[in-house]
Amino acid sequence: MHNLEIARFLHLSNKKVRAIALAPGQALTLSPGRIHLRPTRLGLAFGVLVALLLLVGLNYDNNLTLFLGLWLAAIGVHALLAAWRQLLGVMLSLEPPRPAFAGGRVRFPLCARVPGPARHLKLVHEDGPRYDLHLAPETRRCIELELPAPHRGRRPGGVLSVYSTHPLGLFRAGVRLRLAGTALVWPRPASSPLPLPFEAGTGTATGDAAGRARTPDDFAGHRPWRRGDPLRALDWKVLARERGMLAKVFSSGTREECWLDLAQAPERDPEARLSRLCAWVLEAERRGLPAGLRLPGTLIPPGTGERHRLRCLEALALHEVEHGC
Repeated sequence: MHNLEIARFLHLSNKKVRAIALAPGQALTLSPGRIHLRPTRLGLAFGVLVALLLLVGLNYDNNLTLFLGLWLAAIGVHALLAAWRQLLGVMLSLEPPRPAFAGGRVRFPLCARVPGPARHLKLVHEDGPRYDLHLAPETRRCIELELPAPHRGRRPGGVLSVYSTHPLGLFRAGVRLRLAGTALVWPRPASSPLPLPFEAGTGTATGDAAGRARTPDDFAGHRPWRRGDPLRALDWKVLARERGMLAKVFSSGTREECWLDLAQAPERDPEARLSRLCAWVLEAERRGLPAGLRLPGTLIPPGTGERHRLRCLEALALHEVEHGC
């Protein structure tokens, strides 16, 4: 019961400390007023021992016991100052967070710069990750805080505790940081492959619209079967393999383009449909095919390249499912 009360006291004392906001691109120098101090469990036991020695030495006029108590008290004061100096003057900076797909881990790059002697720091995030950071004198070191990203959208940075108990573990000097940046979490790409959906009139044609003079070299891919398509456009081989009803798409000799929207995804679950669009965006980029994206309230013209891919993935990540999906 005694250990439980000590643990609760230490936990509450850390929670009451206000977290300092640290935004991407911002540098924060740990000044004396920003560092909080508290004893560890070992430090509390050490303090009780020192108090008992001093009490016994004074009551029984025992100089040896009194000297031992004062000597240990001096060691405790030295440990307190040493732990405080581990954080004093350290400059922390946060770089722009790295995005990830849902189910993966986003990364928050954190850099620490030491102006003086070596430091021994510990980093503990509220979501679990722990890091030991040993900094040589006059150096700058960066680490990537990997945080779980179970759902698409924006993943907040949360609260990070930076502290040190060096050298004796009697006291904890630390600071709580609220990582003000957010990392983008894209939808998880659909695992089962489906052909890209092509549209007629944008450099492609289907079935008889392609003309009988087309050769097999003009075949460009598939798109989902639509009501009103001619039967000749239906790929019977794909249907026989139970992969669904897909229409053949033929190139018209111009640059191929495709439009992606939620109505083309065969899945029923809204998140699964966004995952399908995510997989199609990645496939179109891999093939160098200009692809546009249509979402309720969002229209991205067909394009290629890294910037276009990131723009489409961001639109999918931030799409509100209840707005028509």
